[in-house]
Amino acid sequence: GETPNDANFNINGMISPDRQPHPAMIEFKKIAQPVDFSFKLHADRSEFTIRVTNQRCFSSLDDLQWKWTLKMDGFDLEEGTCSFPKLMKPKTEEDVIVSTLKGAFDRLSLDTVIQLGTAEVHLDIAVFCVGGATRQGRIKSVSELQDYPEVASEQFALCTRSTGIAVHSLPETFHQRPGKQKLSEEDSKFTLSSNCCRATLYEGSTSFEYVQDSKTVVFGIRPNLFRAPTDNDAVKQNGDQFNDPSKPLGNWLRLGLDCVCLDEVVTSESLSLSSITSNANIYGQPGKQSYPGIALAEKLLSSAGEEELNRKVHLGSYTQTIKIDDNGALHVEALFDLNESVIDLPRVGIELAVPSELKEMMFFADGPGENYSDRSYSSHAGVYEGSISDSSTYVVPQEQANRMNMRWLVLAEPNGRGKLQVPKFSEDIKSTFRGAVSDRQGAMIASTSDEMPQFTVSRHTDVSLFSTRHVNELKHDQDRIFIRIDAAQRGLGSGSCGPQTLEQYKVNGGKY
Repeated sequence: GETPNDANFNINGMISPDRQPHPAMIEFKKIAQPVDFSFKLHADRSEFTIRVTNQRCFSSLDDLQWKWTLKMDGFDLEEGTCSFPKLMKPKTEEDVIVSTLKGAFDRLSLDTVIQLGTAEVHLDIAVFCVGGATRQGRIKSVSELQDYPEVASEQFALCTRSTGIAVHSLPETFHQRPGKQKLSEEDSKFTLSSNCCRATLYEGSTSFEYVQDSKTVVFGIRPNLFRAPTDNDAVKQNGDQFNDPSKPLGNWLRLGLDCVCLDEVVTSESLSLSSITSNANIYGQPGKQSYPGIALAEKLLSSAGEEELNRKVHLGSYTQTIKIDDNGALHVEALFDLNESVIDLPRVGIELAVPSELKEMMFFADGPGENYSDRSYSSHAGVYEGSISDSSTYVVPQEQANRMNMRWLVLAEPNGRGKLQVPKFSEDIKSTFRGAVSDRQGAMIASTSDEMPQFTVSRHTDVSLFSTRHVNELKHDQDRIFIRIDAAQRGLGSGSCGPQTLEQYKVNGGKY
């Protein structure tokens, strides 16, 4: 565009130029919804009481109807409908006893599940605007409600896990065949194998290849401390923001977070544990990456001296341990110990690459849309399906598509007979799930730590998103899909035209 200009200032709001709502609009919808709920589960499970609050200023809730859904480990088990109290006055609240919910709870034996803590149990509520249909008594089934717009939602956690997910409790997915673990070393090359699976790592490196049935499934794992900046982090086309103390992007580039490397790598093996451990120091490399046409990044090259650009910035240490189970499952433990002086980082996590054929996904996490530590009010825990986009949600490519609290993630190849879909309302949901993926090639990633990570699946690296000025210039990787799994990621804040990210949502040095 002409000079001067305001970069993407008029196309970075809550609605995209093609009139699609950005994720921030979904969050606003939840904040502004016309009805709120609270839930009371009686100690003896004799009644299920939902407290309804009419947030409207002038009218009742007679044009609305709601449905409830019981979920176990993210899967829908049973659902039903319910009406609001008639002629409910604005800004008042009333209790509603849901007898059908009590019946479903007993029928599914969820009381035992909650007492033993053997699964996550959630109660979801969705509200639909049906106009005068409720007054005429025409809305009777859940299927009819799906034809009307959803105007409010809520989720209640009836039972949550206090520890990490046990591997044996995960839904069985792709073919797993028992075998014998082997660990070998030859010509500075370490190889872990079990039956049809093999992981190979070279001494002095943390990167490895994971092969299953002669096909590479994981191309390698690397520590990741950078994200493609949002406009709140700094407008990348505005070079004046490079030294703005309220914008963290300039400091990220000065630390070289966009191009971290590992040095002083020491690799060791454990025959008793059949594992390979690599210890290394993490360094940032300021100016190592160049970004032609990105004004803020060019500011670093023009303002920094040769000595500053050629130095490495010590950020901390990184320890990675890999091993393979008897059934071929790959276990990766990544530990960060970052210098306390390194503050306000974009993220702390790892990035791995898988084959581009794995373009359908299903996951148990907060969703269905993107969410972050300071923007997750509208997100609910559940099992969701989706495909991996070649493009960008935003006109100016930036950080996007993150999901909080990942329990597991499945990536699969299309089978030519329809998309990967979440099974619902089955007596044996895990068997139904296993049937949905049994004829597909794919991979499952699960977190077994007590702290649930967040994840992003993309056809683009953060560096490629950052280096692109406009969505039409974005080129996706033809061969690989990138998965970013984070122990922590900085919140979004509102720094483009308001306060920066609050302190409790920032990421600082320490152990992860």
